[in-house]
Amino acid sequence: MRAIFSAFIAGEILFLFLSEMPNRYIIGGAIIVSLIAFVLLILRLRKNLVNKIFHLPVNIALGCIFALSVGAIWSSYLTYERLTNILSEELEGVELFVDGVIDGLPQDTAEGRRFTLTVIGWQRVSNLPMQDIDGWNSVESFPKRLSLGWYAPKEFYGKSSNKPIDLSNVPELIPGQRWHLPVKLKRPRGLMNPHTFDYELWMFMQDLGANGNVRLSKKGAVQSKSGKLVEDSYLAFLPMVQKVRWYLREKIMRAFPKEAKYPGVLAALVVGDQNAIAQEDWQTFNSTGIGHLISISGLHVTMLAGFGGWLAQRIWRRRDLPLIIPAQKVGVLFGFMTALIYTFLAGFQIPAQRTMIMVGVVALALWLGRILRPFDIWWWALFLVLLLNPWAIYTPGFWLSFGAVALILYAMPSDKHRIKPEVPDVDWIFFEKIKESLGQACRVQMVVTIGLIPLTLWWFSQISLISPLANAFAIPIVSFVVTPFAMLGAFLHSFIVDLFLWIDNEVLMIMIYPLKMMSEWSWAVAFSSKPSWWAMGISVIGVLLAAAPGDLLHQLRLRVLGVGLCLSLFVPSFSRFGDRVNFGDFRALVWDIGQGTAVLIKTKNHYLIYDAGPVSGKGNDPGTRTILPYLR
Repeated sequence: MRAIFSAFIAGEILFLFLSEMPNRYIIGGAIIVSLIAFVLLILRLRKNLVNKIFHLPVNIALGCIFALSVGAIWSSYLTYERLTNILSEELEGVELFVDGVIDGLPQDTAEGRRFTLTVIGWQRVSNLPMQDIDGWNSVESFPKRLSLGWYAPKEFYGKSSNKPIDLSNVPELIPGQRWHLPVKLKRPRGLMNPHTFDYELWMFMQDLGANGNVRLSKKGAVQSKSGKLVEDSYLAFLPMVQKVRWYLREKIMRAFPKEAKYPGVLAALVVGDQNAIAQEDWQTFNSTGIGHLISISGLHVTMLAGFGGWLAQRIWRRRDLPLIIPAQKVGVLFGFMTALIYTFLAGFQIPAQRTMIMVGVVALALWLGRILRPFDIWWWALFLVLLLNPWAIYTPGFWLSFGAVALILYAMPSDKHRIKPEVPDVDWIFFEKIKESLGQACRVQMVVTIGLIPLTLWWFSQISLISPLANAFAIPIVSFVVTPFAMLGAFLHSFIVDLFLWIDNEVLMIMIYPLKMMSEWSWAVAFSSKPSWWAMGISVIGVLLAAAPGDLLHQLRLRVLGVGLCLSLFVPSFSRFGDRVNFGDFRALVWDIGQGTAVLIKTKNHYLIYDAGPVSGKGNDPGTRTILPYLR
């Protein structure tokens, strides 16, 4: 089964890394190959064929060829669907009316609010009234989802750059609302700079076919021919889920005064919305290596699934209900349902998806009476995540989440390595369990810290040297104090809710204070250029040696060698800026920063930066966003 899964994933990835869409002949050839492999495999499995003619490797080869072809076909189909969802060139910059439903969490920005809209119908601006339903076009030749901005009129902008913009003229946007809006759209485009966020890829992954803004009149209101709220609560699954997320986020944010420091962190832990976290706090989290805690992690989903399963078992054990269905089966079923519901409430992020699927595979195996090895569960989760979303491979969360779990499964010792007492003693067993639990926790932290160095450098070009120390006390606090209290504060309705959230905010203030001090140490973060492929390959071998299962002192020399091989990641590359420049010549790099200028000039012995671009709005600084990542 692992070979089949690997072949399917390889087929998906093979297609995604093509330089252009293949023509219909190549797609047709892949379909023919898959059909031939499928027919031969079915014939092979029929009992009337002589087993001596075909052997097991032939079956596996046919299955892999079939899975490889199906993976490529499936990925091409999904990609084609996304490409047909992009705004056509003739509608770019044209004033349009759209009828749609808000299907995501609206986000406040420095100039207004941004939101995503599922389009129901559209029409060009004309003399037709907005209410004339016969004038609406279908969405067959129009993007199904849009990213829109509703910006405050210029007269409401603060005169000083430090003064916040008055958003009172922008309506409160709630998921599930159906609006008729005048918009002007453009095709997905982002700034084309190396080593920075790829906005165009992000929009493609989110299935957003265009972005734009709501057109306002001179007085700041929506244009007269549009603009009304048609329905306050549109009945559809995704908008309803997003509305619940919005309600939980607003409940948390409104429980604190505006000057409160960390309600945004609590909202991120409950519903996965990280928009309200201050940039300076993100710098602290990233410098100390605890950024993975300030999001919906697999541990959060597992905790809720475990609680849901435990509660279901406690209820089901009453009377004669276990005689109908064993309580353990009921527990894992409700645990999976809890994980599924919370995964949707958490925005269906990849770490939550992985954990939810792994819980589901365990539940299914228990109901079918099957015993699965841990890595089988991991492979099922990997296969299903990429089946639902092949473009997950472009996100760091996918690699870090699955990589961390794979490392833990690979490195943790089996039962045969554990020392057991010859004479059972209650006190001895108790202290040994505490010692064993602490030892395993330390080992997991060490394995994950060392093992994820290659992936961390590949995606972020930096690693936190104080991450083990920071995580040692941040993980227990966030996992067993902050997150449970935040969940209780978000989901319960009583006077004690505000108390839970207040305790969380105070605990975060106490926890983050030493983290800020640690992040200011000069050696807290090590920066490096993006590793080359050969360095990544050597470091992977080093990780496997350093994190090998068994006693830590066993094969100590190989473990030290493995850590040494990981140092190849820091070997600098001397060809980042093209070939060597001769005396009297220069090379120039012009960054794409929109309206502005930022140029890097290299001579034989010097670098010169001419301008660093304009700062426009909160967090929109080209120097930090574009230039520093390139130089690092």
